[in-house]
Amino acid sequence: MLIAEGLSVGYGKTVILKDVSIAVPRGQMTAIVGVTGGGKSTLLQTLGLLARPLASGRFDYIAAPDSSPLPLATLRQGQRNHLIRSDFAYVFQRVELVNHWDARSNISLPLLSRGVPQPVIDETVRELWDCMHFIRPMDGRPVAQLSGGERQRVGIARALAAQPTVVFADEPFGSLDPHTANDVMEHFFRVLGERAITGVLVTHDLEAAWNHCQQEYQIHETSLERTR
Repeated sequence: MLIAEGLSVGYGKTVILKDVSIAVPRGQMTAIVGVTGGGKSTLLQTLGLLARPLASGRFDYIAAPDSSPLPLATLRQGQRNHLIRSDFAYVFQRVELVNHWDARSNISLPLLSRGVPQPVIDETVRELWDCMHFIRPMDGRPVAQLSGGERQRVGIARALAAQPTVVFADEPFGSLDPHTANDVMEHFFRVLGERAITGVLVTHDLEAAWNHCQQEYQIHETSLERTR
């Protein structure tokens, strides 16, 4: 679970959201919606430790039911990096894959960085390949040659490879056509649900938020309100 109370978030001295309070329950999907430029991505990056909050307040992570709250706002950079590698994963709209690598190599990346044995990597990639329902072989071809939907599936599989506790997704379907978006969305939410992974989704798609997320927060100017 992630809990933030009384946080201000932004960049430098620029405050984008003031006095933010949000609770992300374990094993559920939480949507953050709002207008373009309202601060959704900034809030996601703050919750995912990719950006720091501007003001003091409560900002805790509880990894398991019997774990003590870990105060995230005061973590040193090394501690933040460790948590990012061990517990958190990210899916971005532009995917951000290694374009000259093939799909399997991209999916393997989080495990390679941890020194996981190759047989375990092979089995994990094979399982995710099946979960994401890739419809054609993609070995050996650079991911730059794949379709948008295929690239986004590779990005989701890469995020899940290290078995994260929380997945942060920033408009992961926004660059796809409606048919492809619905297809990728189906696999994304299904896999997270099957694995009981906590999810935070930034989206403009109110229908997706309603159908797939257990709770919803909306940004109004510089404030955040729970709407469901």
